[in-house]
Amino acid sequence: MHLVVYISKFAGCGFEVDSVMADITQKSLINNDLLGITGVLFYHGGYFMQVIEGEKINVETLMSKLERDRRHTEVYRIVDEPIACRSFAKWKMDSFNLRSVRRIDPKKIRAIRDAYKRNYTMDSADLILFITMVLESDLYQRPSTSLA
Repeated sequence: MHLVVYISKFAGCGFEVDSVMADITQKSLINNDLLGITGVLFYHGGYFMQVIEGEKINVETLMSKLERDRRHTEVYRIVDEPIACRSFAKWKMDSFNLRSVRRIDPKKIRAIRDAYKRNYTMDSADLILFITMVLESDLYQRPSTSLA
């Protein structure tokens, strides 16, 4: 099994995000099932964060397609590594609009990931919970150097 977690900048207008996410989710439910991919998509203040799990070749096939998708730019992998088992085994795809005015800062997400990896074995569900908790905490509001 392989795990990729990436962030990217939404290329559309804010009012479009719900319909774009609905479209992505609907199509992904079908396509991910065919590829044996599971995962979840988040939108947060102008940025997507997506978790993708599956056989490495299938994850890479999907990532190649996603990197060409014009609905987002600046695709950056924050996690790209083997995993023992899936954390989202029953999730062919789901999406959540976190509706925050704060944006996902790629540098801070990398710092959060690094802090997580220093202390825990990689588990995508726990990583996403950890990132979400930090995004919602006062810690995220501090200057970038506090997480680096």
